[in-house]
Amino acid sequence: MKGTIFRRSPGSWSVVVPMGYGPDGKYHRSWQTVRGPKKDAERLLATLVHQVNTGTYIEPCELSLHEHLREWLAYVSKRLSARTVQRYAEIIEGHLIPALGTKRLVDLRPLDISRYYDYALAHGRLAGDAPLSRSTLLKFHHVLHKALKEAVAWQRIATNPAAAVTVPNGADRPAAKARSLTDEECARLLRAVAGDRLEVPVLFTLATGLRRGELLGLRWCDLDLEAAKLRVAHSLEEAGGVLRLKEPKTRAGRRTIPLPATAVQVLRHHRAAQDELRLASGPAYDDHDHVFCLPDGSPWRPSAFSVAFHRLVKRTAIEAARFHDLRHTHATQLLRAGVAPKVVSERLGHANIAITLDIYAHVLPEMQNEAAARMDVILQRALGAEQ
Repeated sequence: MKGTIFRRSPGSWSVVVPMGYGPDGKYHRSWQTVRGPKKDAERLLATLVHQVNTGTYIEPCELSLHEHLREWLAYVSKRLSARTVQRYAEIIEGHLIPALGTKRLVDLRPLDISRYYDYALAHGRLAGDAPLSRSTLLKFHHVLHKALKEAVAWQRIATNPAAAVTVPNGADRPAAKARSLTDEECARLLRAVAGDRLEVPVLFTLATGLRRGELLGLRWCDLDLEAAKLRVAHSLEEAGGVLRLKEPKTRAGRRTIPLPATAVQVLRHHRAAQDELRLASGPAYDDHDHVFCLPDGSPWRPSAFSVAFHRLVKRTAIEAARFHDLRHTHATQLLRAGVAPKVVSERLGHANIAITLDIYAHVLPEMQNEAAARMDVILQRALGAEQ
């Protein structure tokens, strides 16, 4: 099968490729316009003829990139968590569409994407903005690549232009490092929180290493105080102002954690106080069975919880402490106490022990020194027994 090139005007060419008879019984041709030298039109003609002959030809799609991105987001929103969909929407509406959205889907080229990435690294979203970091651009690239991969699957484009693009190197903001509170900081924090609504959540997180969402999603039906165990079955997620319970992403996240006796005792007192409040409130109490909730029983928004913790930290003058650092403190204290990394990994709900070892690598040298000291005691004892 051959095609034809017609000159329309200086620097403009029509590329016509016969497509054969369609389902409607009519004979179809593909007409495409090329602006530039004739050799560009010849290259397009060769490509189209090859695609038609090999059955890989896709009819040009008139959709713009912004139309496809929004349709793709609506499609994946039924398959992802609400928080993930919110992040994708922020990237698409706040960055990808302003930068590339007006282009037709079939006209988007790897060079267009590369130029946008270079600009964003230098200027941010708009001129005068703070430059974006490479790690941020990698997130943008992940979303764009997934959306265009679906465009290929939907036969809107033949190839994924994002697949040919590498995110350039650029200045990256340092990632927040795992920080463990010292014994003195823990003591100051617990003294400051005494009598506050945060008292039991803070102590309980230090005792269990739960994530914020897991803590606020914990229900009394997930606890067995007699057996001193809790079951992590849900996490409280906040997205777009809406709260919902979602299941853990991984099998390791669905776990059972033994509780220290101190935590069990604190929970018993906490439940008694909550029961009194429930009885005093009567029908006005909004009972969702949450262990940690607002005084009226309604769920405690994760964002509001973090704000309350931040204010507490400012009062205690503990440097740069986040609520997530209580989880790090739990893990670090266990490792320093000689608890096997595998056990710590299971308590934290990490997918594999490598994640735990990577995050808490700073603790391992201390453990190695302690192991050497213990081995020295064993050897000295053995040598003494021989004499």
